[in-house]
Amino acid sequence: DARYLKNFLDYTKRYFIQSDRLYRRQPDGAHQLVVGPKDRGTVLTACHDGLGHKGVEATEKTTLYRFWWKGIRTDIDKWVKSCLACQTRSEKKPLPPVVASTPSQLFRHIYIDCMNMPLAHGKSQIVAARDDLSGYIEARMLAKATARNIAAFLWEDVICRWGTIEVLTSDNGTEFVGEAVKLLVEKYGIAQIQISPYNSRASGVVERGHRTFREALIRSCDDPLTWPTKFHHTLWAERVTIRAATGYSPFYLATGYQPCLPIDAKQLTFAWDVRPMSHTDLVAGRARLLAKKEEDEKKAEEKIALSRWKTAARWNEEHKHVLTREVHEPGALVLIRNSPVEKELSRKHKPRWLGPMVVVRRTSGGAYVCAELSGVISKLRFAAFRVKGFVARD
Repeated sequence: DARYLKNFLDYTKRYFIQSDRLYRRQPDGAHQLVVGPKDRGTVLTACHDGLGHKGVEATEKTTLYRFWWKGIRTDIDKWVKSCLACQTRSEKKPLPPVVASTPSQLFRHIYIDCMNMPLAHGKSQIVAARDDLSGYIEARMLAKATARNIAAFLWEDVICRWGTIEVLTSDNGTEFVGEAVKLLVEKYGIAQIQISPYNSRASGVVERGHRTFREALIRSCDDPLTWPTKFHHTLWAERVTIRAATGYSPFYLATGYQPCLPIDAKQLTFAWDVRPMSHTDLVAGRARLLAKKEEDEKKAEEKIALSRWKTAARWNEEHKHVLTREVHEPGALVLIRNSPVEKELSRKHKPRWLGPMVVVRRTSGGAYVCAELSGVISKLRFAAFRVKGFVARD
């Protein structure tokens, strides 16, 4: 009891009362006013909301210089993190880990997308489809990307040339979800994967190819408005160029033959072999080519799988300190990244996050279906990197 009394008296010496107010002593003379529960919200509002919504550390220093109560640091941390203005203006973006996809068989999984081009010769868009394994590209110039034009392209340039595909990956553009495309995929039993908006990473196979193809097309033109005249040349060059990911050209993986270039015919290289052959020798030669193609196709599949795994592992390692594995359960409150404004010149004054919204469910692909607080479900699907938890204030 004596020890308890001594400890209590020593503790009380840290405080003193002045003008009916309780203060906590500080060595430098800047004594802290002890604040009761009912006034703490007022203090935190003044020190955070009223001083420019500074971060946890700045708010903590401002508050602790003047006030004190038990658990003050925890309360400041919660207050700042639950500030709606700070949450909607935050520049921090959740980064889910990258998962490497497994390459499918040749012409079983196709990625399709459209790219805008300068209006020339009555054409303003290009629709491009790429094979997941070989990287082989089929493309067509369009005056306008409509569902009917896309369906015609898929039928004439993809299915009629390479057979029925199993999976078609696209974004949610109206040209890919229109009635004509729906009828085509339903007729041939094609599974269509629709990528959530602003999730270009999920369609990296075609997005990266877009950049290289478009750059090569524009660079080959003296005038960008003449791009349609170089379209087929660039398309051929894209098909016959050896890819680092596989070690083979898309043309070879698709056909089993090494491409014969104009320079081969001019210089009579080994690729330009036009010697007469008997029917038996021709069949035997083609049989050897087909057997080698199957072996090379397997090597390419293994090499591209390893390449994708290394790329994903390297990216995850470089960003390991900011990666988030947060999964939002149905009913959770979340904020949605305001991606449309990120490329606007006047975006600085606009909120970077919208909401809060309520999670309805998580799709098999990892995107979220969300609803307004009123219960109205959004027709959009939100990629995981566009969703972060909302911290509600008590």
